[in-house]
Parts: sequence; C-alpha cells; structure tokens
Amino acid sequence: MKTLIEQFVTQVLSSTENFTLTDGIHNITCTQFKRGQAIFVYGNVSGSYELNLNISAEKVTLRLYAIVREGQIYFYDLNCFGIYAGEDKQKLPKDCMTLKEYQELWKERQRQLIKECQKEFLEGKLLREKIQDIQLSEKSSNKCKCDARRHLLHKTFPEDLAISTDISISKQDCVDHLCGFINLEEKIKQKLIDENNDLSLTLAENLVVKDYMEKHINVEPWELELVENLKDSMKSVKITFECNGRAVEGRVLVASLLLNLNCGYDFDLYDFTSISEGKKVFSKLKTFCLPGMSKLFCKDIVLITYNGKTLYKRAKKIKENIYELSF
Repeated sequence: MKTLIEQFVTQVLSSTENFTLTDGIHNITCTQFKRGQAIFVYGNVSGSYELNLNISAEKVTLRLYAIVREGQIYFYDLNCFGIYAGEDKQKLPKDCMTLKEYQELWKERQRQLIKECQKEFLEGKLLREKIQDIQLSEKSSNKCKCDARRHLLHKTFPEDLAISTDISISKQDCVDHLCGFINLEEKIKQKLIDENNDLSLTLAENLVVKDYMEKHINVEPWELELVENLKDSMKSVKITFECNGRAVEGRVLVASLLLNLNCGYDFDLYDFTSISEGKKVFSKLKTFCLPGMSKLFCKDIVLITYNGKTLYKRAKKIKENIYELSF
C-alpha cells in the first residue's frame, strides 16, 4: 500500500475533486478549492476507517495541507502524513517542498535581486521621482560644487549611500505569489523603493557632484596639478613661495596645504611644521603671520618638493580666480 503522502500527491496532481485517503490506521478527508491560479487542499484526520458522520459540523476543523500550482506541491502541514522533522524531508516525493522551503528560496532570490538592483537604485533609475526631473536649489547646486571641489583636491570620491534592505518576505507573500495575486519580484522592488525613496534628493546631489568632478567644474587646472603627486603618506612638504617680489621656502604640513587650497585660506604660522619655521618664512616675505592677514595663498606657491623630488612647479603666475569654496 502506498503511504499517505504518496496517495495524496497522486490525488492532487490528477484531480481537483474531494477525496479520502487511508493507510489502514488513519483516514484523511480532503477538499480542494481553487484560489487564483493555485489549488488549496484542506483536510481533516480521523482515527478510524470511516469519517465519523455523527460529529457536529461545527466541530469539524479543516487544516491547510498544501498548495498546488503547475504540478508542484507546496506543503503547509506534514504532521498528518507522519513527517515531523527537517531530517524527514527526504520522504517527500518528487516535485514537492514545504512552504517554508519555498519562502527560503524567495529570501535568497530577494538577496540576489537587491544586489542586482543596487546599481540601478544608486543611479536613481528605481525611484518614483526620476533623478533628472529633480531641480536642485541654488544652495544645493553650490553645495555640489563645493563637494566636487573637495573630492577632486583630496583625490577622494563620493561614497555610495547606504541603502535600506530591511525587507521581509512573509509566508503570505509567497502564498499570494502562488495564487498569482502579486508578482513577488515586483513587490520586492517596490518595497526597496518605498524604503529608500526619501533618498531622492541626496542621490540627485551625488550624481551632480560626480558630473561636476568629471567636468572639473569649480577647480582650476593648476590646482589639480598641485595635488596630483601628493600622497597620503606625506606628512609635510617643502614649499617655495613667491610673494611681494621675494621668494622663500619653508616646510608645510600637507593637511594644512590641502585645507588652504580647498577653502581659499591664507597661510599662517600653524600651517608650518613648527612655529619657528613659519616665523622664518613670514619674516623673509615681510608679511603678517596671523590667520586671515598674511595674504599668502596657494597661488603664491612656485615649487613643492618631497625628499628632493619635485612634486609641483608653477608654469606661470596665477591670476585671482573666483569659485565656490568649501568651508
């Protein structure tokens, strides 16, 4: 005699009529309902060969045993078939799995889908409001110019935003997908959009910053040349300034050099490797050494060297330029 689960599989794949199964000990009476594109199989187990017809209809409880779609059976309850633990899954016939396993498959598909969609999302293609339709305010546009300038001069790149992927797939979602009521892939995408749509403006600004960087907007060619050979490992460099008709060299902190270049600040005593080093430079240039008063800027740099190697040499005198600066 076939096992109860083997009888069950044969019945649901061959007919949509109600049926009764028996293994000589238990009877399982099943009824099938069509729901969307799937068949739901409910049943009741009794301990005798015949269903006790004297039981009140109000006391008969039907449980969902399985959902059937396109020749595949997804079991919701296996206890009535004598299958209780995960290690008993090998007892399942071909083309059968539990609804929980089906849910896990979709969770894995969700991870793949999010990974596939991440690039599109960061490019703004999955947002309800198209990135290209977002009009940045003058304030936002100026901020983008400042950010682009900072990234170019520091040789960094805008970080991709952290996208919320806290999206759960419920058992009911899987059931609705089997019924054809929803497309689970589309629902996952929509949840991704709903969770992150408030990032539209930030994404738009990021894309504008990248565009400005590609076009070298808000930065001068000589500035890019000045930073081109600077390395993160360099703490200080030797700089030759030319100001007020005088030329003098001093050792400057690289961090201060980049800050002054990016923000348009003038040099002061604290930008040098020591106070005495700074005093020596300002004394020879006969200029003030206080912040905001020295009038010694990055445009006055004619030479930068590191361990005897030339990193930057000014080709010609630089005119004053006006651009958006980062503060």
